[in-house]
Amino acid sequence: MKKLLFLSLAGILIFAAGCKNYSDGPLISFKKPESRIVNTWIPEKVYDEQGNDITSQFEDISYLFNSDGTLEIRLLLGGVFQTQSSGTWVFINKKDKLVLNYSGTFITAVDTLSILRLKSNSFWYKSQYGKEFHLLPEAR
Repeated sequence: MKKLLFLSLAGILIFAAGCKNYSDGPLISFKKPESRIVNTWIPEKVYDEQGNDITSQFEDISYLFNSDGTLEIRLLLGGVFQTQSSGTWVFINKKDKLVLNYSGTFITAVDTLSILRLKSNSFWYKSQYGKEFHLLPEAR
């Protein structure tokens, strides 16, 4: 009986280790990445390529990921977040990369993000330019 319990536990641990998509977690999730990313996200911390904290440069921005695959990047203007760019998002490469395709008044871009963590309450990624973003859901 103990051997069966041990083998079952070992199997679960091996399965869970194989389920981990992102280097910083979660280890296992029953929600699909598409469900976890749908939210309005704001920067908690942002680091440059050398690891310096540059969060203050991103305090007035939010990212809205909609369930239909659309995206809005909003800036805080006059105390209200207003859409500055809009576009689409899609997971690629076993869902550990996210491609954003967006345009607005000042920019048209395609960015590929490497996801480090994707939970319902935290979204961390490294941009293709080396900056690391730690985002939290916007307080409602």
